[in-house]
Amino acid sequence: MKKRFFPYLLIGLSALLVFIGFVPTILSTKMAKDQMLKEINNRIPGRLAIDQWSFGWLDGIQCEKVAYKNNGANISIRIDRIAVPKGLLALAFNYQAPGLIEIIRPQGIIALPGKVLPPGEPGENESPSSSESEVSIFGNTPSNDSENRSGEKARRFVLPPIAAEIKISGGSMKIIYPNKKEEVIAKGLMLNFN
Repeated sequence: MKKRFFPYLLIGLSALLVFIGFVPTILSTKMAKDQMLKEINNRIPGRLAIDQWSFGWLDGIQCEKVAYKNNGANISIRIDRIAVPKGLLALAFNYQAPGLIEIIRPQGIIALPGKVLPPGEPGENESPSSSESEVSIFGNTPSNDSENRSGEKARRFVLPPIAAEIKISGGSMKIIYPNKKEEVIAKGLMLNFN
């Protein structure tokens, strides 16, 4: 009886190890990314979009072409790349200490009251009449950033406490005044936070 059970146990453990080995590959797929972004966007004000991401057990986490916009707050941010050198294995043991987080070339826009974000900038200008027909990196987004796609109020999203060093390089910040004047208030930002 034990001899018959052992091959099934061995096959089951082998299948489990193969599945665990493929977890980073599965998480790096477009389908997994879209599902995670859907869950995140249902919980935050505004919309988050990520063009591509990749995970590895040892290689770290990379997010390419990250964009966030919140029409209600007139804020728009685009980031070329976010990199966390710690892989999933290290984060599985201590997710609250991701180590260094690199934010490469963030570009922020703040539109002061009286002016909404311009088309073609990080975040498309959406009005209730145009939000259904306009498609951008964000897809069809509701005009009210506090509501999700099903019309429900967005649930509160709280990040867990983390201890990380954040390095920002090549950043810029632009303000759009109500009189349509645009002013770059910071360019070539290089910041380190602990």
